[in-house]
Amino acid sequence: MPAYLVRIIETRDLVGIFVADDEDDLELVVDECTDVSDCEYVELPAGGVMWESPAKPVPLDRGDPEDDTSPIEELPWTGASLTEAWWFVIYGRADVEWTAI
Repeated sequence: MPAYLVRIIETRDLVGIFVADDEDDLELVVDECTDVSDCEYVELPAGGVMWESPAKPVPLDRGDPEDDTSPIEELPWTGASLTEAWWFVIYGRADVEWTAI
């Protein structure tokens, strides 16, 4: 299943990294957070997000679902980095063609 980098066409603001079977599925998941017609995507090469130092164990402790006062942890993005191939795409160092959704 391919991974896609999605951004806003006009501003090039990052929308996210999504995994989808095809462009139709990509449209459905991007629609959860922004207007799809404003977006473009590029299929990412093999790579990912990694933690080169200790991170939180998976699954994350979401607290007691019955207790409204229980703290809910955020995703542990602190300390995360990108593999080299994804870094080059995200920072414009790779020669890729963007496609409007």
